Parts: sequence; structure tokens; C-alpha cells
Amino acid sequence: MAIIGEQSHQSQRSRQSGPTAKKKCKSNERKKGVSHENNKQHNPKVLIFFNFYFNSVYHYVLGLSTVLRYS
Repeated sequence: MAIIGEQSHQSQRSRQSGPTAKKKCKSNERKKGVSHENNKQHNPKVLIFFNFYFNSVYHYVLGLSTVLRYS
């Protein structure tokens, strides 16, 4: 019969194996909310907006320069 006070010991957190620097890098990324995958992805809506904005400003300036040149 088992005594109530005796239980198998379980650690509260699992240990990770590997170099310390690698573990610190991963924990810092989690704290900052940064990952390598997020850096590669871009928001297409923002890119479309800036593309439209750049093209409209470019054509406006191009139109002004031709008007000023021929006036």
C-alpha cells in the first residue's frame, strides 16, 4: 500500500537540450514577438497602397514638369 505523502517527483518545467546561446535567442525572439518567418512576409495591402501612392505622385510630378517645360 502506498503512503499518501509519497509521490513520484516531476519537474515543473521540461529542460531543453542544446547550446545556451540558441535557447537564449529563441526566448528573446518570443519575448520581442519577432520570428524569422515574420520578417520574410509582407502585408500585400500596404504594398498595394504604397505602389498606388508612389505611382500617383510620380505621374503628378511628371505632369507638372512637362507643363512647366512647355510653358
